[in-house]
Amino acid sequence: FSIAKVWNENLSTYFEYNSRFFIAGSSIAPIKNIPLRGNFAIILSDHVDNYKVHSFSEMNWVFNLSLGF
Repeated sequence: FSIAKVWNENLSTYFEYNSRFFIAGSSIAPIKNIPLRGNFAIILSDHVDNYKVHSFSEMNWVFNLSLGF
């Protein structure tokens, strides 16, 4: 599942669970005419530790780019 807040057509924030991780992040589309979107998120917890929330030093960043057509 995911819960998102869309601020405008270029920016949104989200909280997601994807069967392995709980993630909080932001998504940005920097160029209006090109369907390119970047996602930046932090993994808050995972299935390895029974979804215990990580301390700040244990958290990992996630980044991806997507191009729509």
